[in-house]
Amino acid sequence: RQDRRLHPFDRFDLDLDGRLLAIEQRDARFHLAAVAHRDAGVELQDLALLAVTCGRAVGIDVERLRGGQQVLVTAGRYFPPTEARGLRAMVAGRRTEAYGRMWVRKEACVKAAGGRLGQGLGLRVGAEPGSVVVDDHRGRLRGPWRVTDVPVPTGNAAAVAREGAED
Repeated sequence: RQDRRLHPFDRFDLDLDGRLLAIEQRDARFHLAAVAHRDAGVELQDLALLAVTCGRAVGIDVERLRGGQQVLVTAGRYFPPTEARGLRAMVAGRRTEAYGRMWVRKEACVKAAGGRLGQGLGLRVGAEPGSVVVDDHRGRLRGPWRVTDVPVPTGNAAAVAREGAED
């Protein structure tokens, strides 16, 4: 068992496998996201992200990028029309990255809100890299959310959503 100090938290404890055991902070909230990539049964890459906040809801998501026609079908069916049209207009490589970025942003918001994926697919999250404020104008998920892209290895996308519009 390891003890580590990290401001503004008094202490958090990890077990020998790096799993979070406890955070000693009254208003601490956290969310864990992980993805394992496998090819023919051989593990290629594992990623795990942990988001921790004090007094604000938080959600994080990480996904391996997927391309092909299924991206356009999914976006056309579930994403806002402006986002689906924007994806259709992009070249394939850029489309794959933009779709991945949009998907993890939507999922991070859903996780932060404690909602269901279907509630968040219609959120307008934008495709450009960086940080955005997302609010559900349909009223399905409470918000707003400050959503920030998280740097991850090539071939992946990740984002964290924190409750509130401020940085």
